[in-house]
Amino acid sequence: YIRSCDVVATVEGFDSEYIYCVQRNKFSIGNEVEIISPLQKSEKIKVEKIFDEKNKSIESVPHAMMKFKIPNVNKNKFVKGSIIRKDCEKC
Repeated sequence: YIRSCDVVATVEGFDSEYIYCVQRNKFSIGNEVEIISPLQKSEKIKVEKIFDEKNKSIESVPHAMMKFKIPNVNKNKFVKGSIIRKDCEKC
């Protein structure tokens, strides 16, 4: 079994500015991630900014179950529970 990607977070909510997430595995600014939601096309984005719960800019999301937000670059809608994953080969 060879795993080609890691689930790094799940979506808890969104608005026109941010996607609100909960961490599952560590990832950092600069990683390219894919957001997979039921009944809609997946979306790939490069993580340019990450903010913690206190709206402080952070470089990575290192703590299990940490809540954070990333910019909603394309202003898309996401279903709660959508999966955010990164390609292991590009890590």
